Amino acid sequence: MTTTVSQLLQDSPFPIMHTNTDGLVLSFNASCERILRIQGANWKGKNIINIFPTSQQSHIHQLIADPELFPHVDCILPLESQTLELDIFVQHVSAGLLWFIKDQTKYNELIREKKRNQTIPQTYGHDINNFLTVIMSATQLIEMELEPESPFHEDIADILEASHRAAIQTKQFMNIGRQEHINHTRFSLVSFLLKNQKRFSELLGQEYTKPSLAHDMVYTNQSSVEIAIIMSIMHLKKLSPYQKWALSLHEVYLRPPLSNQIFGILAGKYACISISNLENERLETMISNGQYINQSEAPLLVPVWNSMTHCRGTVIQRAVEKDLHAVSLYIPLQLDEDSP
Repeated sequence: MTTTVSQLLQDSPFPIMHTNTDGLVLSFNASCERILRIQGANWKGKNIINIFPTSQQSHIHQLIADPELFPHVDCILPLESQTLELDIFVQHVSAGLLWFIKDQTKYNELIREKKRNQTIPQTYGHDINNFLTVIMSATQLIEMELEPESPFHEDIADILEASHRAAIQTKQFMNIGRQEHINHTRFSLVSFLLKNQKRFSELLGQEYTKPSLAHDMVYTNQSSVEIAIIMSIMHLKKLSPYQKWALSLHEVYLRPPLSNQIFGILAGKYACISISNLENERLETMISNGQYINQSEAPLLVPVWNSMTHCRGTVIQRAVEKDLHAVSLYIPLQLDEDSP
């Protein structure tokens, strides 16, 4: 009886949160036995190469995991030459692995559609559920009551960076990027924040009060705003793992030279979603001026920048003091014709 990839994975000593037979992704740290090599290693008496059909074995020798992009992945064994089109999210946790691969059914539908039309349809859209699972797993570790000297702090930092660096290279994120240029809708930011209150509050570490804004209509892609908020929170949680963060919503009118020279956006009215540990009065003053801006090239903020670009807005980081931080997302408001 031939051993399938699925059967092999069922016996894996590593914690598997989600996988399927699109491919086999393994990751190890220095203390783990290296159970898989590119040249047909054995595991539990099974030859890895022989698990795959003969017609596909030629792909197995291609090490397609770039160590710069996937620092904790030793190799990816593809079932198809289109492996680079898979959505793969990788985390490294101490002596184990959590890995995520896109839903098998959706992938098969895409391949069939691609063969028929030679193009991937724009209607495919996106699904960030797997990505959110990665983030929630990282959040659970962050919220563990660890001693300040605990080595797990390094693991937490690795999780956040590895999950981000892996995710932004996937076709799923590229799909989101394409859709953000197409699927703009007019929606209420207040309603959006209320709808996602439970999810965002879990990441923040506390619930946020019901937001209010006289004019809260924006014309953009909701997934852009969603990703920007989630990754902004994760960036701040990486800076201060034990801190609880607050989410607030304000309206601000930006004028030159601040708008064009500092913020790099057009003058006008903006909705400002801020995640911070500052007092609201102090924050409200800061979001309308150029005080304490401390822009950095943090990896976790890359998708935030991309999302805000698609929203025709921007993201501003502030470091007021050593342990006081804020990330503010500026999204242009859609005002009614009779609005002042």
